[in-house]
Amino acid sequence: MSNLVYGIHAIDSLVNANQAKEVFILKKEKANPKVTKIAENAIASDVGVNYIESIKDLPFRIKKGITHQGI
Repeated sequence: MSNLVYGIHAIDSLVNANQAKEVFILKKEKANPKVTKIAENAIASDVGVNYIESIKDLPFRIKKGITHQGI
């Protein structure tokens, strides 16, 4: 079973419930305000926030075609 969760709403829920251990955010020139807010909340909750240049920079593999919404 995978412990990976993708998408804005799912990650937001985990961060708000103090259930997230680490968040990976795809860097973009224009950041989604929702993703920025999730990152701020994660940092305030002492959740690790990692900004990556590409999905290939993740320390693990994810399935192709996953709708991750940059987070």
